[in-house]
Formats: sequence, structure tokens, C-alpha cells
Amino acid sequence: MRNYDANREFYETPGVPEMFGSDAGLFPAEEMILTYLKNELRNQPILDIGVGGGRTTPHLLRISGDYVGIDYSEIMIRLCRARMPEVAFEVCDARDLSRFESDRFAAVFFSWNGIDSVSPEDRGRVLREVNRVLRRDGAFVFSAHNLDWWNRRELRLIRRLSLSPSPMKLYRLNKGPIKVYAASLIRRLKHKFHNPEQAMILEYEQFIVLPIYYIRQEEQLRQLSEFGFSKVVTVGADGRLFDEYSRANDYLLHYVARKE
Repeated sequence: MRNYDANREFYETPGVPEMFGSDAGLFPAEEMILTYLKNELRNQPILDIGVGGGRTTPHLLRISGDYVGIDYSEIMIRLCRARMPEVAFEVCDARDLSRFESDRFAAVFFSWNGIDSVSPEDRGRVLREVNRVLRRDGAFVFSAHNLDWWNRRELRLIRRLSLSPSPMKLYRLNKGPIKVYAASLIRRLKHKFHNPEQAMILEYEQFIVLPIYYIRQEEQLRQLSEFGFSKVVTVGADGRLFDEYSRANDYLLHYVARKE
């Protein structure tokens, strides 16, 4: 629970809900995925998990009015209701979707790496619950942090620090983030000996240290299969289908998985 609570604290920090509610539009990968799915999902029931301030809501409503947006943050839901009072928004934890009957939705979306805000154990609970509420062959669309990218980032930071003309000045100016990053790097290096496919990485956001889940694509595919998903399509950040370039250069990977 501590991982989940730390992230909840961040999302309810003054100013953060408004940031997530800004009209930032869709990422290229999201645009491609919605273009691919829009005919299939026309007027079909859609669940939008981790809706935040409602960034994805208008885009999904153009596809179907049978829409429910949920978030575990009451502040986020209040913000959504104030902005779009005619839309169905509910406070709900992705680990427990018991208020929704089985096989209800044609698609479930979990945008902006929301699934990475929970612990590895809770990730399985989320996948199990999403699978339950989806119809057979329904689409689960989500994004996740790419561990291959983070491994490359380790080397970039070490090289940048070693080449800096004044490492101590750089440290003084960025003391907080660097300490967090160093602690996270140590955790990551230790973790590689136990499970090189996934790790909780410490991130420094708005003066709050967040534990964020990173995962390799191969491990994510294995997890999806374990919890009853198949026919998985992986999309790089720029909207192209996953390739070797994406393996270490894309910060995020987007997935479209089908309930078996």
C-alpha cells in the first residue's frame, strides 16, 4: 500500500490535478490506437481508468457516449465533474472494480502509465479486474514505462556526470533529484540480480519521491498472457508499431491486448 499511497499524495498535491486536467491532447500512440479502434467501439461501453483531470474523456466520448471515467483520487473526480457535469465519473480503485459487473465493457483504457503507480503485486490485481470486466475479445489499452529505456538512461547520466566540468556544482544545483536517482540506481542494480525484467524505480516529482514501475516489453507480454490476455499489439511513443529502435529509445510503450 505504501507505493500506492505515495503516488496518491502526488496526484492530490495542489496544482497537480489541474496539470493533469489541461487539454494536452492525445499522444501520437494514443491517436493511432483510437483511429484503429474507433469503428469497433462506436457506441460501445468504455471504461476509462485513471481518468485524472479528464484529458482522454472528450476523445473517447466522440467514439461512444456509453462512457464511465474513474480515478482513485477524489480531487481528480471532483475536477472532472466540475468541467464535464454531464459525464459519468466515479471514485474507484483500479484494483477493485467490483461495482462493475463481469463482461460489461467493450474496451478499458488506462492512460498515462497509470498502471505503473501500483506495486508489482497490485499490478496483477489490476490486470485480473480489467480482464473480468471486459467482454470476450474486448480491448485493454494502456501504456507503461519501458525498462530498456531506463537502463540506457543509467549509462547516459553516469557519462554526463563524468564529463561535467564541475560535478560538484552540478550536484549542488540538483542535490535532491540526484540523491533520489542514485538511490534508485542502487536499487535497480540490486534488482537486476533477482528479476532483470521489472523494477520499482524512484522518481522525483514536485518534491515528492514516487516509486514508479518499469517493465521490459517481454515481461509485459508474459504478464498479460498470465492474466488472460492475448493478441497483444505494442506501439512505440511516436505511434509506430514496436520495433528494435523503440526497445531502448522509447520512454513509454503502449499496449493493446485482447481478453481471451
